[in-house]
Amino acid sequence: MPSTLPSKRASITAERDEDEDDAPKTRRHLGIDELFVQLKHYNATVRKDAIAGLKELFKAHPELLQSHITQTLRFCAPLVADDESTVRKALLSLLSWLFETVPTDKIRPHAPTLLLFVTSAQTHIFPEIRVDGVRFLDALLASVPDVVTRAWADESSPSSSSAADGRRVLSGYLALLNASSTSSDSKDANAPSTSGAVLSPASRLLVLRSLSTFLRNALETGTSSSRTPVWFLSSSFSNQQAFDAFTQVLGNSKTSTPAVTIWTPEYDESSSFDFVADAGGDAWSFAHIVDSVTAAVALQSSAAGSSTGASATSTIRTADLAHTLQPILTAAFLDGAPSLQAVTSRMSSAAQLDIDTVVAVADVVRTLYVAIFSGASLPATNLNVACNDLRSVLSYMDPHFPFHVASNYDHQMAHAVQRLNLTYCELTGLYALVQSTMTTNATSSNRGRRGAKSKTPRKQTSTTSAQMERIANFIIDLLDMGKVSQPIQADAYRSLLPSIWSLLNADSDPSGSGEALQQRVLAATVQHAIQTQSTGAVKPLATVFVAQLLLLQYEPQYCGAFRIPVTLTKELERWLQELPKLCWELGNSHLPLTETIFTFLLRLVQRAQLPPPVLASLRSRLCPYFMISHATRGKLQGPFAKLQTAGSTRGAGKLSRLALDLAVTLAHGEDAQEELRTAVQWATATTEESAFVL
Repeated sequence: MPSTLPSKRASITAERDEDEDDAPKTRRHLGIDELFVQLKHYNATVRKDAIAGLKELFKAHPELLQSHITQTLRFCAPLVADDESTVRKALLSLLSWLFETVPTDKIRPHAPTLLLFVTSAQTHIFPEIRVDGVRFLDALLASVPDVVTRAWADESSPSSSSAADGRRVLSGYLALLNASSTSSDSKDANAPSTSGAVLSPASRLLVLRSLSTFLRNALETGTSSSRTPVWFLSSSFSNQQAFDAFTQVLGNSKTSTPAVTIWTPEYDESSSFDFVADAGGDAWSFAHIVDSVTAAVALQSSAAGSSTGASATSTIRTADLAHTLQPILTAAFLDGAPSLQAVTSRMSSAAQLDIDTVVAVADVVRTLYVAIFSGASLPATNLNVACNDLRSVLSYMDPHFPFHVASNYDHQMAHAVQRLNLTYCELTGLYALVQSTMTTNATSSNRGRRGAKSKTPRKQTSTTSAQMERIANFIIDLLDMGKVSQPIQADAYRSLLPSIWSLLNADSDPSGSGEALQQRVLAATVQHAIQTQSTGAVKPLATVFVAQLLLLQYEPQYCGAFRIPVTLTKELERWLQELPKLCWELGNSHLPLTETIFTFLLRLVQRAQLPPPVLASLRSRLCPYFMISHATRGKLQGPFAKLQTAGSTRGAGKLSRLALDLAVTLAHGEDAQEELRTAVQWATATTEESAFVL
C-alpha cells in the first residue's frame, strides 16, 4: 500500500519593481514590451488585443510612440498578411492612425519594409488577404506616395530591390484585376496569375479606386512641375521653344523675380566691383569665346536629351499600361453603365456601387491619357494604339453623355455624375486635339505627293463633330452663371480648358455651323470670365486663359486655326475694360493675379494696335488705382499706396514698378490725356518712384 505524504502549500508574496510600477500600461496592465511579445502569439484574439493595446498605449502616452516607432513597425509588418481578418482590420486601424500622427520623415525609412509585406499580401493565395493588401496600400499612399510609386516605370532595376517598389505594387494591381503585364518581356515573379479568382463588385471598386490614387501620384506628381496649365496649346506653335517663350509672356511671380536697382544720377564711390578688379591675364580671343559657348550648349543639350529620354520612356510605359488596362476598364464600365440610365437618390446599394465603379473607371482613364498626350512625344505606333484605345472607351461613354440625375438626387451622387461629365469632356477634347495634330502632320508629310488623301475616316470625323457639338452645348450651359445653382469649381474649370480649346481651334465646316459654335463657346468663356467673382478660385484661371487667347493673335510662330472673330470684338473689349476695376477690387489681397493683369495689359499695349476708345477707357479706369477723386473728401489714395506698405517679401516692390510701367506706357500717346499722368504723379510724389513718371 503506497504511503501518503501530506504537504503544505507555500505562498510567496509577489515583489514588484518600482520602475515597473511607473511604466505606462494598458487597462489590462500590459506594458509595451509585453504587447510586442503578444504580437507573435499563436492565438488570433491575443494578437488582435495586442494591436488594440498598442493603439491605446500610444494615445495615452504619445512619448512612447516617438521612441518605439521602429519596434512597432518591425513587429507589426508581418501581420499585414495575417490569416485572421480581425487581426488585419485592427492592424489597418493602428497603421492608419499612426501614419496620420507620426511625421512623414519618421515613417519614410520603414516604408520599404512595410511595402515588402504589403506587396506580398497583394499576391497571397487567399483573395481576402489580397484585397486587404490594397487597403494597406491606400494607407501608405496617403502618407508616403513617393515611396509607393517609386520607379514604377523603370524596368532596369531587379524586382527584388527596393528601387522597384512602384513596379511591384503595379504588378500586384494588375494581378488583382486579372490583367497581363505591361511589357512582353516582363518576368516579375511577384505578380502570379490570379485568373481563377474573380473579384466581387465591392472589391473591384476598392482596387480601381486605389489604382486611380496610385496612378495620380505616379503620373501627375511627376509631371506637374514641367507641365504648364496650357500645355494643350503646344501643338499650335511651330516649335517647342516658341511655346515655352509664350508661356513666359505673362511672367510667373514664383520663378521670375528679377533684381530691381534704383538709378542714381551720381556714382557712389563706396560701390565695389571686386570681380572686375581681380580679373587678370590676357583677354579672351574670339575663338575661345566660341569654344566656350559651344561647350555650354553641348552640356545643356546633353542634359536636356537625358531628361527627354527618361520622359519619353515613362510616356511609352504609360501608353503600354493604358493598353493593358483597356479591356479591364471597358468591362467594368459596361457592367455599371446600365445604372446610369436612372440616377436617383433612392437607388439600391448595388446601383450606387455601379455608379461608383463607373466614376472610378473614368478617373483611371483620365489620369492615364492626360499623362500620355501631355507628356513627351510618342512614336507613331504607340500614338495610334493610344488613340484607338481612347476612342474605344469614349464610344462606350458617348451614348450616356450628358450624364443626368433625377430631381431628388443627393449632393454626393450629383458630384459623382458631374465628374463623369467633366471627364468625358476632357477626354473628348484631348482626342480631338491629338487627331487634329496627327492630321496636320500627315498633311505636311504628304504635301507634294500627287493624290495624297487624309487617312482620317469620314465617319469618324463626323462622329467626333457630333460629340464636340454636344460638349459645346454642355460647356456653354455650365459656364452660364444664370443656369447653374453653384458656380463651377477651379479643378472643374481647369479640366474643361482642353475641350474649350479644341472647340475654338477646330476647323470650320463649309456650312458655317462650326464657326457659329466656336463663337458661342468663346462668348460664353469671355462672359464667364467677366461674371466670376473676383475673390473666387476660378477668377485667376479664367483671366489668364482669356488673356492668352488674346496674346495668341500677336505671336509670330502661332500656327493654330483659332482667330478672334470680328463679331466678338465688343465682348473682349468689355472684358479688357473690366481688368483695371478687378485690380482695384483685389487691392493687395491677391498680388499674383494683379501682377498677371498688369503684365498682360502692358504686353498687349506694346504689341497690339488697340482702338483709341479702348485705350481711353483703360486710362480713365486705371486712374482710381492710383488716386480717387472724392466729391467731398478730395483726393484719396488708391490701392497703389497699399503696395508701398505691403512689404518686399510679397513682391510688392516689383509690382508697384510694373503698375507704373503700365501707366506711363498708356499715358504716352498722341491722344493721351493728363488725367492718368496727374494721378500717377500725385500717388508717387513722396516715394522713390517719383522720378519714374517725370
